[in-house]
Amino acid sequence: MGTIAGEANTLLRLATAGSVDDGKSTLVGRLLHDTKSVLSDQLAAVERVSRERGLTTADLALLTDGLRAEREQGITIDVAYRYFATATRSFVLADCPGHVQYTRNTVTGASTADVIVLLVDARKGVLEQTRRHLAVAALLRVPHVVVAVNKIDLVDFSESVFRRVETDVRAVAQELGVGDARAIPVSALGGDNVVERSARTPWYDGPALLELLETLPPPVEGVTAPFRLPVQVVIRPQRASHDETHHDYRGYAGQVASGVVRVGDEVVVLPSGLRTTVAGIDLGERPLEEAVAPQSVTLRLTDDLDVSRGDVIAAAGDAPRATQDVEALVCWLADGPLRPGARLLLKHGARTVQAIVTAIDARLDLDDLHSLPAESLSLNDIGRVRLRLAQPLPVEDYARNRRGGAFLLIDPHEGATLAAGMATVERPPT
Repeated sequence: MGTIAGEANTLLRLATAGSVDDGKSTLVGRLLHDTKSVLSDQLAAVERVSRERGLTTADLALLTDGLRAEREQGITIDVAYRYFATATRSFVLADCPGHVQYTRNTVTGASTADVIVLLVDARKGVLEQTRRHLAVAALLRVPHVVVAVNKIDLVDFSESVFRRVETDVRAVAQELGVGDARAIPVSALGGDNVVERSARTPWYDGPALLELLETLPPPVEGVTAPFRLPVQVVIRPQRASHDETHHDYRGYAGQVASGVVRVGDEVVVLPSGLRTTVAGIDLGERPLEEAVAPQSVTLRLTDDLDVSRGDVIAAAGDAPRATQDVEALVCWLADGPLRPGARLLLKHGARTVQAIVTAIDARLDLDDLHSLPAESLSLNDIGRVRLRLAQPLPVEDYARNRRGGAFLLIDPHEGATLAAGMATVERPPT
C-alpha cells in the first residue's frame, strides 16, 4: 500500500463511532485481524467461543468487546484503546460506544483523535446518532472524518445505495462545518474494502479503509500553533539531594502542548503575565536547543519567577489573554440538567478553578442542525453557555488551539465529569 512521502512511521490517533448494530466492533476486529495485530491465543479463544455459539466463522467483534456486559449484550459500553501498526504507520484506536447514553464516552475517545471512522449501516442510512457523532466531530474539530458505509453486502453491493448515503453524509457534514469527510463502502464481516480493495465493488475506485488511514496527512496543528507549555511540576532537586551541581536548579516540567520553543526565546508566564527568556531546555539529563510538540521537557528560565503547577508558559509574541469570562460550546454528559446559576469546577490543563454558569444561550437541534433557545441542557445535549471563573485562566479559542481551548466541567462535590467544553474566544485587538 502506498504512502505519501515523508509520512512513514507517523502516529495516527483514530476513534471509531456509530449507531447501535452498525458493525463497529466487527470492523475494529477485522482491522486488528487483517493487520495481524491479534495474538494467536486471542484468536483461538474467539474461534472457540464462536463455535460454541454455532457460528461457522470467527466472530471478530469478540476481539474488541472486552467487558463482560459488552459480550453478553453484544454492545460496546466503554472506550477501549487498541494499538496496531503497519509497515508505514502506527495507530492508537479509541473504540467508542454506539448507544446514545454513552455519547459521553464518544466525546472522550474523539477528543484527542486525528480522524474519526464513523460507521453507517447501508440499509438504514443517516440516523440521529450519525448526526450526533458528526456534530461531536465538528465541535471537537477532528481533522478528518471517514464514513464507513458498512454492510454493503446486505444491499447486494449496490452503488446507488452507497451514493445516496454518501450524499446525505456529506450534506450533514457540510452544514455542521466538518472540513474533510469522505465515504467508503465496506463489509466488515467479509472484509471488503477494509484492508484490501474489493472486487465486489468495481464501481468504487477509491482506497480501502486502511489504505486511506495510512495516507492521511499527519497531524501538524501541534507544531504549527504558537508555543504553549502547561506546567505540570516544578523541579527543585536541592530539596531532596546534597548534589551541589544541581543546588540552584529550578526547572518547569511539562508537555509542549503546541508549537516550538528554543533557548533564548522570550516567553510569558500565565496568568501572571510576567515575561522572561528561556535559559535552557532539558530532556532528562540531556540539554536541547529546541523542543517541539508533543515532547515532554523541562524549561529553565532566566529570571527567578513565581511559577507553579497549572501555569502556562507561552510565546511572548502570541500569548493568549487570561480571562474570567468564558463563552463555550459544551457537551453535557450528566444525568441531571444544567441550569444557569450552577456552581461547578472548571479544569483547564493542570489548573482547576471554581466557575458559575451565568447563562445558557442555545442548544443544538440535531434534527435540523440549527441552534434553538434553551433554558437548560439535558444529558447529551450540545449547547452554548457563558461561564464566570473565580480566577483568570489563559483559555484560548478552541478553533485555533484544541489543547488551549478545551476544558472539563466537574461536580465540586463528587468529582464526576459533567461536561466537555470548547471555548469560543475573540482575540483582543492588536
